Amino acid sequence: MKKSIKILSLLFTMFIQFPQVQAATYLVKYTCDFEASKVFAQMTDEQIASEFPDGLTKLARYHDLANQTGIALLETDDVELLEKHLFSWAQICDSDVSPVLNDVETRKIINSL
Repeated sequence: MKKSIKILSLLFTMFIQFPQVQAATYLVKYTCDFEASKVFAQMTDEQIASEFPDGLTKLARYHDLANQTGIALLETDDVELLEKHLFSWAQICDSDVSPVLNDVETRKIINSL
């Protein structure tokens, strides 16, 4: 019993000292007002780059101008950064966010069931 407690205590201490945080990938589907297109068109490359602070990585973003919609793939281990980014566009864009997995992660989960 004492040995088990020591092992659990050691594992707990290791987890606290070295938290295992893994970045997650999110699919953001957005629908924007026409005003958003005008705002986006006027942004400089530097302003667009600054939309994504350290810790929030834009993997891809595509726009459907005819329908004022688009998608973005974003990666982060800090959901607060994702929420701040989405909130900065909230007055002119509605967002729908879903965590997504790559092929390897998907097969691993399916095969574990």
